[in-house]
Amino acid sequence: MIDLRGRRPETPPGFDHSPDIARARARIQARAAAGKLLRASDFPALWLAHKDVFAAAQRDKCAYCETESAAAQFGTIDHYRPKTSIVDRASGNRGRRRRPGYYWLAYDWQNWLYVCQVCNHAKGEQFPLRRRRRVRPGAERDERPLLLNPYDTDPAPHLRFDARGGVRGLTPEGRRTIEVCRLERIHLVRKRERSARALRTMFDTYHLVARARPGSAAEFLELLTRSTRADAEYAGMARDLLGQWLSAGAQRR
Repeated sequence: MIDLRGRRPETPPGFDHSPDIARARARIQARAAAGKLLRASDFPALWLAHKDVFAAAQRDKCAYCETESAAAQFGTIDHYRPKTSIVDRASGNRGRRRRPGYYWLAYDWQNWLYVCQVCNHAKGEQFPLRRRRRVRPGAERDERPLLLNPYDTDPAPHLRFDARGGVRGLTPEGRRTIEVCRLERIHLVRKRERSARALRTMFDTYHLVARARPGSAAEFLELLTRSTRADAEYAGMARDLLGQWLSAGAQRR
Protein backbone atom coordinates (compact mmCIF):
# COMPACT_ATOMS: atom_id res chain seq x y z
CA MET A 1 0.00 0.00 0.00
CA ILE A 2 1.36 3.41 -0.96
CA ASP A 3 0.33 7.00 -0.38
CA LEU A 4 -2.22 8.05 -3.02
CA ARG A 5 -3.00 11.47 -1.59
CA GLY A 6 -3.38 13.95 -4.41
CA ARG A 7 -3.77 11.16 -6.99
CA ARG A 8 -7.53 10.68 -6.84
CA PRO A 9 -9.02 11.28 -10.30
CA GLU A 10 -10.91 14.51 -10.78
CA THR A 11 -14.67 14.16 -10.49
CA PRO A 12 -16.05 14.30 -14.05
CA PRO A 13 -17.92 17.50 -14.96
CA GLY A 14 -21.62 17.08 -14.29
CA PHE A 15 -21.12 13.82 -12.41
CA ASP A 16 -23.40 14.75 -9.50
CA HIS A 17 -26.10 15.95 -11.90
CA SER A 18 -25.99 12.94 -14.19
CA PRO A 19 -29.56 11.64 -14.74
CA ASP A 20 -28.49 8.06 -14.02
CA ILE A 21 -26.71 9.03 -10.81
CA ALA A 22 -29.59 11.26 -9.71
CA ARG A 23 -32.17 8.52 -10.33
CA ALA A 24 -30.13 5.90 -8.49
CA ARG A 25 -29.61 8.19 -5.50
CA ALA A 26 -33.29 9.14 -5.37
CA ARG A 27 -34.41 5.51 -5.53
CA ILE A 28 -32.04 4.43 -2.78
CA GLN A 29 -32.98 7.38 -0.59
CA ALA A 30 -36.68 6.59 -1.00
CA ARG A 31 -36.19 2.95 -0.01
CA ALA A 32 -34.09 3.92 3.00
CA ALA A 33 -36.63 6.55 4.11
CA ALA A 34 -39.37 3.92 3.88
CA GLY A 35 -37.38 1.68 6.19
CA LYS A 36 -36.88 -1.00 3.57
CA LEU A 37 -33.95 -3.39 3.74
CA LEU A 38 -31.38 -2.45 1.11
CA ARG A 39 -29.78 -5.17 -0.99
CA ALA A 40 -26.84 -5.06 -3.38
CA SER A 41 -29.27 -5.48 -6.27
CA ASP A 42 -30.89 -2.15 -5.35
CA PHE A 43 -27.71 -0.31 -6.40
CA PRO A 44 -27.09 -0.01 -10.16
CA ALA A 45 -23.35 -0.54 -10.67
CA LEU A 46 -22.80 2.86 -12.26
CA TRP A 47 -19.35 3.09 -10.70
CA LEU A 48 -18.01 0.46 -13.10
CA ALA A 49 -18.17 3.01 -15.92
CA HIS A 50 -15.38 4.88 -14.09
CA LYS A 51 -13.22 1.87 -13.18
CA ASP A 52 -10.60 2.57 -15.84
CA VAL A 53 -10.12 6.14 -14.60
CA PHE A 54 -9.32 4.95 -11.09
CA ALA A 55 -7.17 2.10 -12.44
CA ALA A 56 -5.06 4.58 -14.41
CA ALA A 57 -4.65 6.84 -11.37
CA GLN A 58 -3.44 3.84 -9.36
CA ARG A 59 -1.17 2.50 -12.14
CA ASP A 60 -3.39 -0.59 -12.49
CA LYS A 61 -2.63 -1.67 -8.93
CA CYS A 62 -4.96 -2.57 -6.08
CA ALA A 63 -5.25 0.27 -3.55
CA TYR A 64 -4.89 -2.17 -0.67
CA CYS A 65 -2.40 -4.91 -1.64
CA GLU A 66 -0.64 -3.25 -4.62
CA THR A 67 -0.97 -6.33 -6.80
CA GLU A 68 -1.25 -5.44 -10.47
CA SER A 69 -4.81 -6.00 -11.63
CA ALA A 70 -3.79 -8.30 -14.50
CA ALA A 71 -2.32 -10.65 -11.89
CA ALA A 72 -5.21 -10.37 -9.43
CA GLN A 73 -8.29 -11.62 -11.27
CA PHE A 74 -8.98 -8.19 -12.74
CA GLY A 75 -9.91 -5.12 -10.77
CA THR A 76 -13.12 -3.55 -9.58
CA ILE A 77 -14.37 -0.51 -7.67
CA ASP A 78 -14.56 -0.84 -3.90
CA HIS A 79 -16.76 1.33 -1.71
CA TYR A 80 -14.44 2.36 1.12
CA ARG A 81 -17.48 2.76 3.36
CA PRO A 82 -19.74 -0.19 2.47
CA LYS A 83 -22.96 0.84 0.76
CA THR A 84 -25.43 -1.95 1.55
CA SER A 85 -24.67 -3.10 5.08
CA ILE A 86 -21.83 -3.36 7.58
CA VAL A 87 -20.74 -6.40 9.51
CA ASP A 88 -19.43 -5.43 12.94
CA ARG A 89 -17.65 -7.56 15.47
CA ALA A 90 -19.95 -8.22 18.39
CA SER A 91 -18.73 -8.28 21.95
CA GLY A 92 -17.71 -11.54 23.56
CA ASN A 93 -18.16 -14.70 21.54
CA ARG A 94 -21.50 -13.87 20.00
CA GLY A 95 -20.08 -13.54 16.53
CA ARG A 96 -20.95 -10.57 14.36
CA ARG A 97 -23.90 -8.27 13.86
CA ARG A 98 -25.09 -6.57 10.70
CA ARG A 99 -25.86 -2.84 10.53
CA PRO A 100 -27.18 -0.58 7.76
CA GLY A 101 -24.49 0.61 5.37
CA TYR A 102 -23.56 4.06 4.12
CA TYR A 103 -26.12 3.96 1.32
CA TRP A 104 -25.85 7.71 0.73
CA LEU A 105 -22.19 7.26 -0.29
CA ALA A 106 -22.85 4.58 -2.91
CA TYR A 107 -22.42 7.12 -5.72
CA ASP A 108 -19.94 9.41 -3.96
CA TRP A 109 -16.76 9.77 -6.04
CA GLN A 110 -14.70 10.22 -2.86
CA ASN A 111 -15.84 6.82 -1.56
CA TRP A 112 -14.42 4.80 -4.47
CA LEU A 113 -11.10 2.99 -4.85
CA TYR A 114 -9.77 0.62 -7.49
CA VAL A 115 -9.00 -2.75 -5.91
CA CYS A 116 -8.36 -6.37 -6.83
CA GLN A 117 -11.15 -8.91 -6.58
CA VAL A 118 -9.37 -10.74 -3.76
CA CYS A 119 -9.09 -7.73 -1.44
CA ASN A 120 -12.61 -6.66 -2.38
CA HIS A 121 -14.00 -10.05 -1.40
CA ALA A 122 -11.93 -10.19 1.82
CA LYS A 123 -13.04 -6.73 2.94
CA GLY A 124 -16.67 -7.39 2.06
CA GLU A 125 -18.95 -5.44 4.41
CA GLN A 126 -16.33 -4.74 7.08
CA PHE A 127 -15.56 -1.19 8.16
CA PRO A 128 -13.91 -1.05 11.60
CA LEU A 129 -13.92 2.18 13.60
CA ARG A 130 -12.22 3.50 16.72
CA ARG A 131 -15.48 4.90 18.06
CA ARG A 132 -19.23 4.58 17.66
CA ARG A 133 -20.58 4.39 14.13
CA ARG A 134 -22.50 7.36 12.71
CA VAL A 135 -25.66 6.39 10.86
CA ARG A 136 -26.81 9.73 9.45
CA PRO A 137 -25.70 11.24 6.14
CA GLY A 138 -22.83 13.63 6.78
CA ALA A 139 -22.20 12.42 10.33
CA GLU A 140 -19.58 9.97 9.05
CA ARG A 141 -17.13 12.87 8.89
CA ASP A 142 -16.78 12.57 12.68
CA GLU A 143 -15.85 8.89 12.53
CA ARG A 144 -12.32 7.59 13.04
CA PRO A 145 -11.87 4.65 10.66
CA LEU A 146 -9.42 1.86 11.41
CA LEU A 147 -9.27 0.86 7.75
CA LEU A 148 -6.55 2.78 5.92
CA ASN A 149 -7.62 4.69 2.82
CA PRO A 150 -4.46 5.53 0.83
CA TYR A 151 -6.29 8.40 -0.88
CA ASP A 152 -6.61 10.09 2.52
CA THR A 153 -3.70 8.75 4.60
CA ASP A 154 -0.06 7.83 4.08
CA PRO A 155 0.03 4.11 4.97
CA ALA A 156 3.82 4.01 5.48
CA PRO A 157 3.83 4.83 9.24
CA HIS A 158 1.24 2.11 9.84
CA LEU A 159 2.85 -0.91 8.13
CA ARG A 160 6.16 -2.76 8.49
CA PHE A 161 7.30 -5.30 5.89
CA ASP A 162 9.95 -8.01 6.14
CA ALA A 163 12.14 -9.76 3.58
CA ARG A 164 9.97 -12.88 3.69
CA GLY A 165 7.02 -10.98 2.29
CA GLY A 166 5.29 -10.60 5.63
CA VAL A 167 3.65 -7.44 6.90
CA ARG A 168 2.62 -6.36 10.38
CA GLY A 169 0.74 -3.37 11.68
CA LEU A 170 2.56 -0.71 13.66
CA THR A 171 -0.70 0.96 14.68
CA PRO A 172 -4.31 -0.12 15.27
CA GLU A 173 -5.07 1.14 11.76
CA GLY A 174 -2.30 -0.95 10.27
CA ARG A 175 -3.29 -4.08 12.16
CA ARG A 176 -6.98 -3.86 11.27
CA THR A 177 -6.25 -3.08 7.61
CA ILE A 178 -4.06 -6.18 7.35
CA GLU A 179 -6.81 -8.23 8.99
CA VAL A 180 -9.73 -6.82 6.99
CA CYS A 181 -8.04 -7.06 3.57
CA ARG A 182 -6.17 -10.26 4.44
CA LEU A 183 -2.84 -8.74 3.45
CA GLU A 184 -1.08 -11.77 4.97
CA ARG A 185 -2.78 -14.28 2.65
CA ILE A 186 -0.32 -16.92 1.54
CA HIS A 187 -0.26 -16.26 -2.21
CA LEU A 188 0.24 -12.53 -1.65
CA VAL A 189 3.03 -13.15 0.87
CA ARG A 190 4.78 -15.42 -1.63
CA LYS A 191 4.59 -12.81 -4.37
CA ARG A 192 5.96 -10.14 -2.04
CA GLU A 193 8.74 -12.50 -0.94
CA ARG A 194 9.86 -13.02 -4.54
CA SER A 195 9.93 -9.25 -5.04
CA ALA A 196 11.82 -8.77 -1.78
CA ARG A 197 14.47 -11.32 -2.79
CA ALA A 198 15.01 -9.61 -6.13
CA LEU A 199 15.22 -6.27 -4.35
CA ARG A 200 17.82 -7.59 -1.90
CA THR A 201 19.92 -8.97 -4.75
CA MET A 202 19.86 -5.57 -6.47
CA PHE A 203 20.67 -3.81 -3.19
CA ASP A 204 23.67 -6.02 -2.42
CA THR A 205 24.91 -5.91 -6.01
CA TYR A 206 24.70 -2.13 -6.07
CA HIS A 207 26.90 -1.84 -2.98
CA LEU A 208 29.44 -4.34 -4.31
CA VAL A 209 29.67 -2.58 -7.67
CA ALA A 210 29.73 0.86 -6.05
CA ARG A 211 32.84 -0.14 -4.08
CA ALA A 212 34.62 -1.99 -6.89
CA ARG A 213 33.60 0.03 -9.96
CA PRO A 214 31.83 3.23 -8.88
CA GLY A 215 31.27 4.32 -12.46
CA SER A 216 29.19 1.22 -13.20
CA ALA A 217 26.82 1.47 -10.23
CA ALA A 218 24.31 3.82 -11.86
CA GLU A 219 22.47 0.98 -13.61
CA PHE A 220 21.80 -0.84 -10.34
CA LEU A 221 20.82 2.38 -8.60
CA GLU A 222 18.26 2.96 -11.35
CA LEU A 223 16.82 -0.53 -10.78
CA LEU A 224 16.50 0.14 -7.06
CA THR A 225 14.87 3.49 -7.70
CA ARG A 226 12.46 1.95 -10.19
CA SER A 227 11.26 -0.55 -7.59
CA THR A 228 10.04 2.29 -5.36
CA ARG A 229 8.14 4.23 -8.01
CA ALA A 230 4.37 4.49 -7.82
CA ASP A 231 3.88 2.20 -10.82
CA ALA A 232 6.02 -0.63 -9.37
CA GLU A 233 4.22 -3.62 -7.91
CA TYR A 234 4.65 -3.67 -4.11
CA ALA A 235 6.41 -0.29 -4.09
CA GLY A 236 5.29 0.24 -0.49
CA MET A 237 7.20 -2.85 0.60
CA ALA A 238 10.26 -1.86 -1.45
CA ARG A 239 10.38 1.61 0.11
CA ASP A 240 10.05 0.19 3.61
CA LEU A 241 12.66 -2.55 3.13
CA LEU A 242 15.20 -0.22 1.55
CA GLY A 243 14.72 2.18 4.44
CA GLN A 244 15.33 -0.63 6.93
CA TRP A 245 18.42 -1.92 5.12
CA LEU A 246 19.94 1.54 4.73
CA SER A 247 19.31 2.28 8.40
CA ALA A 248 20.90 -1.01 9.45
CA GLY A 249 23.94 -0.28 7.28
CA ALA A 250 24.33 3.19 8.74
CA GLN A 251 24.22 1.79 12.28
CA ARG A 252 26.99 -0.71 11.48
CA ARG A 253 29.32 1.98 10.20
